[in-house]
Amino acid sequence: MAAIEDGNYKQSKLDFWDDIYGINMSCIKPCVMQDPLIDVCEKKAINSSHCKVFEIDIYTCTKADLDFASSYEFTFFRNDTFHGIISWFDIYFDKLPNKVYFTTSPYEKSTHWKQVIFYSDNDIHVDKGDVLKGSIAVRKSEINFRELDVKMSYHINSRSGKYDFIQQYKIR
Repeated sequence: MAAIEDGNYKQSKLDFWDDIYGINMSCIKPCVMQDPLIDVCEKKAINSSHCKVFEIDIYTCTKADLDFASSYEFTFFRNDTFHGIISWFDIYFDKLPNKVYFTTSPYEKSTHWKQVIFYSDNDIHVDKGDVLKGSIAVRKSEINFRELDVKMSYHINSRSGKYDFIQQYKIR
C-alpha cells in the first residue's frame, strides 16, 4: 500500500452525482467513498513510501487466515495532497519447477486485476517528510460471502495539523 494524490479523479467520482440526466443526486455523495475504486492508477499519483500489510503462504493458509489486521506507515516524499491509499498484490509461486511471479503494482505493467484505491473523506495537505500511520482490518462480510469489509484508521502528523480518523469500506 501507499498514499496517493488523485484529486481530479476523486472529484469527478463525486461530481458525477450532481447531475444524473438532469436529476441532482448529490445526497449520494457521502456513501460514494465507502466503495473503493478498482482501477489502474498511474505511479506518478503515489506520493509516499509503500509498505507490505499482509503476507500469506497460499500452500498452507486456511480460510480463517484471510481475515487480518495490520498496521502501516508511509513517509511522504513530496509536498502534496493526501487523497487516499492505493493497494496491490504480488504473487510468488516459488515452489514450482518453473518459478512464477507477477504483480499488480502501479510501478509495473498493468494487469486486469488493477489496483484498489481507498479514497479518504478528507483531503489533507502534506509536506515532504510527513508521516501517515494507521491500521487496516479486513474480513469477509457476514452478509455477502463475495464482499470484504475493510476498516482503516489514519493518523497524520503534518506541519499543517494533526489528523486522526477512521473509515469503513466495502469491497464488492
